[in-house]
Amino acid sequence: TKMFSIISDNCYGTKYTKSLETQYNTPFFSMYIVSPDYVKLLENWEYYIKLDPVAQEVEGNTKHYKTTRKYPVIMLGDIELHFSHEKKGSEEAIRKWIERRDRLSENLLVKMDDRDKFTIELGKRFLKTSFTNKILFVSQKYSEHFKGLPNVIITEYKTTGPIGTTLEKLYPVKIS
Repeated sequence: TKMFSIISDNCYGTKYTKSLETQYNTPFFSMYIVSPDYVKLLENWEYYIKLDPVAQEVEGNTKHYKTTRKYPVIMLGDIELHFSHEKKGSEEAIRKWIERRDRLSENLLVKMDDRDKFTIELGKRFLKTSFTNKILFVSQKYSEHFKGLPNVIITEYKTTGPIGTTLEKLYPVKIS
């Protein structure tokens, strides 16, 4: 199998990545990005992926939620990276992001789902991104808008898909 990196808006690909028993070759691991920020990052990939992340002035502060997060929220320019599983704080989240980013493969599997402030418009923008190997998972709620489109899987869920690790159990990572 050719070396590739999974770019995901949440923890999809975690099981697959761990099964390789190697260093993580993607910074998109054990974290999530809300849909508006994720699509913006993908649309401007070459710009954002080269930026070094910085800690927020008030740790856990976020433009997308009213309450402070109890985990580090790191900024990549104006994009929020939510390190929801990081227990050691912002410095460790930044270190991991940079270390894993520097191992990114040129072969990317780019995934998005209908969680975390997803809209139909954002889903359509995702499908228009320049990435070749991409997949959008949506629930039944969005089937009329995405049915029959390439790179779309309509899941069995009624309104919102599950977290990425559960989604991966139902729809395992497949590399062509």
